[in-house]
Amino acid sequence: MEIHEFLKKVIDGYLLHDLENMVTFTPKEGTDGSLGYPIMVSIIAGMELLGALLMTDTVDFSTEGKAGNDYFNNYWDNYFSCVDPKYKAYRSLFRQLIRNGIAHTFVGKPGIFIIKDETAPLISPDQERYKLNVNAVVFYRDFKKSYEERVKPIVEDTAKSTKPNIHTMQDMLTSTLRIYDEKTMKVFSKLDPSIFSTGITVSNVPVAGSGFASLFNVSTKLVTTIQHIPLTESATRSDQDTQEKSSRS
Repeated sequence: MEIHEFLKKVIDGYLLHDLENMVTFTPKEGTDGSLGYPIMVSIIAGMELLGALLMTDTVDFSTEGKAGNDYFNNYWDNYFSCVDPKYKAYRSLFRQLIRNGIAHTFVGKPGIFIIKDETAPLISPDQERYKLNVNAVVFYRDFKKSYEERVKPIVEDTAKSTKPNIHTMQDMLTSTLRIYDEKTMKVFSKLDPSIFSTGITVSNVPVAGSGFASLFNVSTKLVTTIQHIPLTESATRSDQDTQEKSSRS
């Protein structure tokens, strides 16, 4: 898949449209569920993806060690903070207190409140509770602005910088898709193949999100791997039990 197609589908399509719907969502009166946490963690994940594609010192995507942190820092420092330079000071707050808290336990760490407000800034102190209010609406708007003003010109080849460029981004995307394709094959190889032959089809169900492999078209190697997965012992035993029951009846 070409980089411009990928970004159009994943960032312009899934991410920004999902975020727009979440930002404008209003829960029923007297209930929780304003989607503040999903907005925050979705944007941070998008930053990590874009930060990976925009790396300039490597074209080899990695999921090991602190690579994800490096990708996030790259986007935050060199793209998001261009919207407002004071945002640089908030990087650790967003990564450690918001991203890590929500990703692992679905709640931000102590000291953080997520709000949705049309007029408040990104960060505002709550002096009564000695905490910080983080505005999901502004976070969305400024992330979208950073993407449209700083990233799209690179993809459209109108940016002044020589690196990153559309070619380095394409190389990084290809590496990313390859790594995830390999991981998918590794996991699929351990599955009971009967799940792929249930006779149930969901081809006409509207897609709410699509994995990397399906965006890139599932490789022949992956399909071959699925078709030749050996039956697990439990699956084989289950088939034998079914046959025995049929013969007894």
